[in-house]
This record gives sequence, C-alpha cells and structure tokens, in this order.
Amino acid sequence: MELILLERGTLALVDADVRDRLSAAYAELKGTWSASTERSIESDLRVFCSWCASVNAAILPALPQTVVQFIEAQAANTKTVATIRRYIYSIAVLHRLGQCPNPTKHASVTTALKRIVRELGTEQVQQGPLRWEHIEPALERLDTSMPRDAFAAALVCVAYDALCRPEELPRIHVEHLMKDDDGHSLRIIKSKTDQSKRGVKVFLSASTYERVVHWLRLAAIATGPVFCAREGRAVTDATVRRTFKRIAQLAGIDETNVSGHSCRIGAAQDLAANGAGLPELMTAGRWNDARMVPRYTAHQATSHGAMAKLAAKQKRQ
Repeated sequence: MELILLERGTLALVDADVRDRLSAAYAELKGTWSASTERSIESDLRVFCSWCASVNAAILPALPQTVVQFIEAQAANTKTVATIRRYIYSIAVLHRLGQCPNPTKHASVTTALKRIVRELGTEQVQQGPLRWEHIEPALERLDTSMPRDAFAAALVCVAYDALCRPEELPRIHVEHLMKDDDGHSLRIIKSKTDQSKRGVKVFLSASTYERVVHWLRLAAIATGPVFCAREGRAVTDATVRRTFKRIAQLAGIDETNVSGHSCRIGAAQDLAANGAGLPELMTAGRWNDARMVPRYTAHQATSHGAMAKLAAKQKRQ
C-alpha cells in the first residue's frame, strides 16, 4: 500500500505520522490476505489516490465529503454499484491500517451510496459459466496427444470438479492428488476461505484424475505444481483465463464474459440444476457465507426453480 501512496506525487497528501503507522500496519498484515484480495485492495486504492491527487484532496485521513465526491465521480464514470462498494471497503481498510477515523461510516457517504444504488440498480453482469454441456464437446475437439491440449483438458476438468477459484489452480501440486479406497480426490491447501492452510479434501472424478495423470506423464512432471507453464513455474491467473476462453471457443459459445471463475460458476449451476441443496453447494464450493451461492446460481435458477418444476408437472412448459 505504501507504494501506491508514492505514485503520482500523492505521498504529500498523507500526514507523515499517519504514513508511518500505515507502513507499520501494512508490513505486519502482509500475507494475511489472499493474493487476489490484496491485488483488489491495491487496485482500488490506486484509483482513489489518483482521483484525490487530481482534485488535491487529502487521502489519509480523507474527509467524508471527499469520499462522497469520489464515489459520485465513479458512478458518473459508469462504474457499477458492486465496484463502488468495493472502493468504499478498500478506503475503509486504508483508514483502519492508518488508525484514522473511517470516513465511509459517515451518514453523508451512506446516503450518497443509497442514492447511487437507486439510480444505477444493483444487477451485475454475471461472468460466463462453463457448464458440462459446454466442456464435454470442447474436450472432444482437443487432441490430448499434444501437450497444449492435454494441459487444457486437465485444467478445465479439475477446475470444474473441484469448483476451483482461479488462484487455487496454480497452487495444486502433484503431492496433493490422492487415490484411495474413497476414490479420487484433491487436497486444496490454501484458498480464499482457508488462509490458515488447514486444507480441504475435494472430489475428483475418475476421468478427471486420468486426464491429470496423462498431462503429468506427457509433461514429465513428477513433483511440484501440476499446472506448469515452463521451467517448472506454476501457471498464472491469465493463463487460466485464456485456457477457459479457448474451451468456450471450442464449445461454440460466446467467450466475452468467460473468466477464471467460469468453471466454478458452471459447476455450481449444474449442481443446483441436479437438485443440490444449499448445504451441499456450500460444501462443494467451499463457501462460508450462504449469500454467495445465489450469486453463482441466480441466472440459472429461473428455469429450474419451484414454479418451473410445477409448470413442467402441469405440462405447461
């Protein structure tokens, strides 16, 4: 975070004593967030710091009116409500680290946010799912005798079976794969909801396990990261995203909204369509918050909801 405050001359907009507290707190907390959360907060604060510098407003501590003007400017710049809420959270984190009063709790900020929500609405464009009906035909078009295609097949199947977040895939090592009397499985060592690295055992189908084994043999990987780009280095989130977009192309579907979360979304939707209840979905997706599940299944739920089932029974579909 301290590097952010140095960009574009914004350091002068932070009091020296606050800057020292911020640096100390950030050094102490470094590594306690997931990498994706840390990147998200830093990206948000770059936007906030840059805007403050452009209007010569203090960053830390920021006035409530500064935050109001900032979020109104972002709304006018076509940012979504979800993005604006994330900005507010990141600004609050910044002030907590600097041990400064939190301006985002001020009534003027909450009122401004309510006004923005009314004006913009809260519906989000969901990232494109990769459901099994998309993955299966794409797999048929891959030539898994070729390393690139064997890699893609193993990656997309593991991501689907284990409902992996994109940042989890590079952390999967050969040693985490298991085959025992209980079947095939994978141990996710660290995730967004498991920062203490206790790990969790997740299901892998027999076909997915065999695809992984085939990829490992083809790539001569005996230990370390399963999904390697070159020289034993784990793949990046960007590689995951590009691979999923390629799968979408092979399946003949629009790749525009396909992301590193697409297999996770598609698997959650397939589970819901197959009748999985909330507890089962939360376990499969390793969610701690039940409110997260509808975000993944909402766009799918309409055609599989209670009224849709009743209409089918009444032969009215």
